[in-house]
Amino acid sequence: MAIQDVPLDKDHPSFGTMKNIEGQLKKLNVPTLLVWGEDDQLMAPELADMAWKLFYPHSEMHIVPRAGHFIQEDAPEEVVAIIKDFLGRNP
Repeated sequence: MAIQDVPLDKDHPSFGTMKNIEGQLKKLNVPTLLVWGEDDQLMAPELADMAWKLFYPHSEMHIVPRAGHFIQEDAPEEVVAIIKDFLGRNP
């Protein structure tokens, strides 16, 4: 499945909103979990980790095998287990 609605240019209807959100991300200083699909067609896990570390240098990244961009659909049990583990360690 191809990702069809990504606000990459200024003409995209949600580009401004996403830029505003991006500008606020560094203000968050809370435990942060990043869960990424190994087969994500939009961004490879290695690039995602590098990109998100700019905003959340303290984040914890988990790569889910055999999952694409919609990891919650491709591997729901694995995603739930990762989230439960993270929340158990970061109450």
